[in-house]
Amino acid sequence: MNDHVASDKTIIGIGANAALVGGGLTIGLPVDDITAPPANAVHNIIIRNISFSGATDDMINVQMFSHHVWIDHNDFSNGDDGAVDIKRGSDFVTVSWNRFHDHDKTLLLSHDEDAGPQDTGRLRLTYHHNFFDGTYQRHPRVRFAEPVHVFNNYYRNNALYGVASTENAGVLVEGNYFESVAPRSTSATTRARRGAWWSDATCTSTRAPRKQPVPWSSPAPTTRTRWTTRQPSRPLCRRAREWARSATDLPLRARGHGQWPSHEEAPQARGGPLARPHSARPRRAGARLVPRPPSQAPRGRAHLVSRVGLPYHARP
Repeated sequence: MNDHVASDKTIIGIGANAALVGGGLTIGLPVDDITAPPANAVHNIIIRNISFSGATDDMINVQMFSHHVWIDHNDFSNGDDGAVDIKRGSDFVTVSWNRFHDHDKTLLLSHDEDAGPQDTGRLRLTYHHNFFDGTYQRHPRVRFAEPVHVFNNYYRNNALYGVASTENAGVLVEGNYFESVAPRSTSATTRARRGAWWSDATCTSTRAPRKQPVPWSSPAPTTRTRWTTRQPSRPLCRRAREWARSATDLPLRARGHGQWPSHEEAPQARGGPLARPHSARPRRAGARLVPRPPSQAPRGRAHLVSRVGLPYHARP
């Protein structure tokens, strides 16, 4: 059974062994039949440094137009349903620096193909610097949401698929590292906007490719690839050997959950160009934990979508 979290709450586990076993947290009103944001929607929530395991339902469930939620530095494992499910019109959520392991249904974004009236135009999220260690599927599984930014995550031994984008979702996937996974680390169906696979043979520049992309329906190339449903005709691409390593030299300064146990378990490589701008920014004193709306975000390849979630200057 899940406990309900009210607005303006911060839940932080104290010490390295803070845990919630056999249950989870629900962020959102206990209703499901409205299609417009209510005045009392749950908002301004931070969840950090907790180990979730053994839940019979979702370990964290964000629903019913909840907004401005930050889920950071947690550990998720061995639950019966979703690890972090975000649905029913929720908005402006960041999922960062978490470790997911020994689990099946990892990250769900929109719960059903009939959820368009609640979800379209909402579900604006950022997933960054998460470690998916032996999880099976949904990294994340996205419907309707746009924009969604998935960057600098580490995927290892993921059996079924990485990122799935359907129901006209818009997902930007970049700067991630894939190790011991199936050749195709992202997937889509014909309901989604057409995407493309990129490899060294097709992505020859940091600006625009010199050759045509490989259609996503073709066999996956053998080299490491990057895929996005946003602007498939003009990808913001880098050579695979450059961008694929950018998530492997993440700073592990923080202590607690949601990090690799040691530096040795993370591949040792110099940080790529996508990792440095974000990890180099120190937290400014008195920084507000309130994301900027996309209309106020500065223009730029990485920043426009990323500021959907928590602004970089407010990261720890």
